[in-house]
Amino acid sequence: MALLATPIETKTMAALYPDTGKETGALILEYMITKWVLILVASGGGFLIFNFNGKRFFGMLSYNITYDIRKQLYENILSKNIGYFDFPENSTPVLTTVM
Repeated sequence: MALLATPIETKTMAALYPDTGKETGALILEYMITKWVLILVASGGGFLIFNFNGKRFFGMLSYNITYDIRKQLYENILSKNIGYFDFPENSTPVLTTVM
């Protein structure tokens, strides 16, 4: 079990990752793990920001669409002839429920 916990041989690690500037296999391994952890944390933070903004913009869009539809409906109801409201399907409770 201890074999799995030890880093790969120094020559092999130095050949695989020559740009690290580290001498021992343990330091190279620590450097690479730290590098990938930072990359993953940064990308996770970026995805979190994009996800939050997407939901926020979708909420703003749906609010504006609903507001415009209700505004047009209210303006059209106000411009109707008074006889329009005599029919049961155009009574005040029905129109209030629709709005």
